Amino acid sequence: MTPGRHRPSTDNKEARRIVAIVLSLMALLVVISPRPAIATSAQDRERAVRTRLADDYQAIRQRPLFSPDRKPPAVIEPVPFVEEETEYVIPPEAAPAPVAAPNWELVGLVRSERLNRAIFRKAGSPIFFDMLKGETLDGWTLSDVGRFEVFVENGQDRLRIGFPDR
Repeated sequence: MTPGRHRPSTDNKEARRIVAIVLSLMALLVVISPRPAIATSAQDRERAVRTRLADDYQAIRQRPLFSPDRKPPAVIEPVPFVEEETEYVIPPEAAPAPVAAPNWELVGLVRSERLNRAIFRKAGSPIFFDMLKGETLDGWTLSDVGRFEVFVENGQDRLRIGFPDR
């Protein structure tokens, strides 16, 4: 036998002894624990329904549960909610401010089956910009691209812009 190890037979004996002690303690607790009391006292017997006399129910006989003079508590009727008719006045839409005519000079045109583009510059400016047909700038939409002119519109007006005379 090596030091520090117990023989298996000794371990089994100790385990059995511990289990026996635990079971004995549990059985002892069951035996000495108080049991629930059964209503056997004189006071409890007086309260039992089976043993009561008819005189004990005198209050119920004097005021029966279903007598005509017995009424439920008054119910307060809720006040119905009345939604007041509110008239909403929608102010008329203000007319849009007139858009000033664009001060653009037509510089060039690009026309093909798939592309219609106009090249502009603002009057007096060296910077060029271009617009495709349908694009909008400053409230004006490029609506048509012709051979020597374009048409722009702003929903109210339609303007023709041609090449400048030089």
